[in-house]
Amino acid sequence: MRMFQWGGFAALLAFAGAADAAAVLKAQYLFQNSLASSVAGAPDLVNVDPMGANAFVTDTVHGETRSVFRTGGTASKSQQGGLSFNSGGLLSPTEYSVAMTLKFNDASSNGRWRRILDTSNRGFDGGLYVNPQNDLEVYPGRGADTDFLAGDYRNIVLTVKPGATPGALSQVSAYIDGGASLGLMTSVMDISMSGILNLFLDDGSEWAPASIAALSFYDGVLSAAEIAEINGDPIPHPSAVPEPASWAMMILGFGAVGVASRRRQGARRSLA
Repeated sequence: MRMFQWGGFAALLAFAGAADAAAVLKAQYLFQNSLASSVAGAPDLVNVDPMGANAFVTDTVHGETRSVFRTGGTASKSQQGGLSFNSGGLLSPTEYSVAMTLKFNDASSNGRWRRILDTSNRGFDGGLYVNPQNDLEVYPGRGADTDFLAGDYRNIVLTVKPGATPGALSQVSAYIDGGASLGLMTSVMDISMSGILNLFLDDGSEWAPASIAALSFYDGVLSAAEIAEINGDPIPHPSAVPEPASWAMMILGFGAVGVASRRRQGARRSLA
C-alpha cells in the first residue's frame, strides 16, 4: 500500500552543531477523568467520538494503576475515535516537541498501519504511524526497527526542528522509551495552518483503538537529556490541590498571623 522513502543521515549530521530553542511546556494532559490541561492557558483536548465509544478507564501503566483515556470506534474515517489539540498560539509549526505514553489495545491491529499523530488535520496520508512491521515510522520517510506491539504502553517523544535555511526541510526525530529511534528530513510533521494536531485519527482507514496515559506539548526542541528525564518519569504527578476546607483553614491561618503582627506593631508604638 505504501512506498518507503529512505532519507540520508548525511543531511541530519549537517544540523549537529545547530542550536535548538529551549523547549517550554505549553500544555500537558494526564487524563485523570478530564481532558483539561494541567498547564494554565492551554485549551482542553477535543474528544472526537462519533460512535460514543471513547471513555476514561482504569488501567495499569508501567506498574501503576491509574485513569487513562481509551478510544473506540471503527476504522471507517467517519467512525474513528480520537483526540484533537489546537496548537494555535502555543507551538511553532516547525519547532516543537510532543511526549506521549500510549498503547494500542487490539492485538489484531498488529501488522497494520496505525496512525498516532496527524499534523494536517486529516488532510493527507502522512504523519507518525506504527507500520505493518510494528515499527514506529514517519510516513512518507523512515521507519525504525523497534517492536511496537499492541498491549504495551510505550513512551514516545517526537521533536521537530526547522531547517537551516528558509524553505529547507525540517529535522524530525522520534524516540521510544528514551532511546533514539529514527531521524529524517521532511515537512510531513510541520503543523498545518489550521494548527490542529490529531491523536489516532486518520484520513483513511489506518486506525486502531488506543489508550493514552500522558500527553505533553512543548514549544521548542527537547534535548537528549530532557528526553531521558521524561522517560524516567513519563507520567508526572502534579502537586495536590488543597480541598476547599483546606483553603479556608489556610486563609484563617494567614488572617490570624496578620492580626497578631498588627498587635505586636501597635504594642511597640505604644512603648515608644
